[in-house]
Amino acid sequence: MAIDVYLGLGEGATVAQGDALWQAHAQLEPGLDALFGQAAATVQRRWGRRVPVRVWLSSALARPFLCGPLAGLRRWREVVALAEAAATEGTGLPGPCQVMIEEWPHPQPALAVAVQAQTLDAIESAARRHSLRVQSLRPWWAAALDHALSRGPDARLLAVSDGDGMTVLGGRERFDTANGYVPAPSAEQADKVLARLALTAGLQPADVVRVRLSRTAAPHDGLPFGAMEEQTLP
Repeated sequence: MAIDVYLGLGEGATVAQGDALWQAHAQLEPGLDALFGQAAATVQRRWGRRVPVRVWLSSALARPFLCGPLAGLRRWREVVALAEAAATEGTGLPGPCQVMIEEWPHPQPALAVAVQAQTLDAIESAARRHSLRVQSLRPWWAAALDHALSRGPDARLLAVSDGDGMTVLGGRERFDTANGYVPAPSAEQADKVLARLALTAGLQPADVVRVRLSRTAAPHDGLPFGAMEEQTLP
């Protein structure tokens, strides 16, 4: 069974026996090393087998942007190269970045997620040191949004907040808004951002779903690291 590991800029957690074990760190790489050490210590490994881990990144480490539309391209690697070239401007992350793209970005733009290459290298290096295998790597906000949409499929604007920032995605059938706000805005600032986006899109308060990472609640099925506090705009 894979172990879930959450990684943020200043904190992280592992899930062991259904409970999230949180810890703070001053620097990313030593914190990651401690988290993977904690993950490796929670299981009895078989000789020669690496323990699988699912790594969930905070909103500061995995940032969304819209890629395209890109016309005239024929190969997926061309799309990826252009998306990676645009990642720093689209997200504010210092390059170089690696980018995951949901679909072909034409004739409509596609949702893309950028992660710094040095963050990915640090994850793989730490996994090797602790005899772990990275089974998957995703933004935590993506799992939170999936969970929110399963409960409220008519939502048009979704915001996920964690300790590092707030991720906002909006649209119907496909995303036409994808923004990351780092560092995390205050509650009052977040209300103003969402109210402005909702007003621009002509949305009602009930169309907006807000999700917050909770360090104290038990994980949901399919959503590690805490139950969510959900609310619409006031």
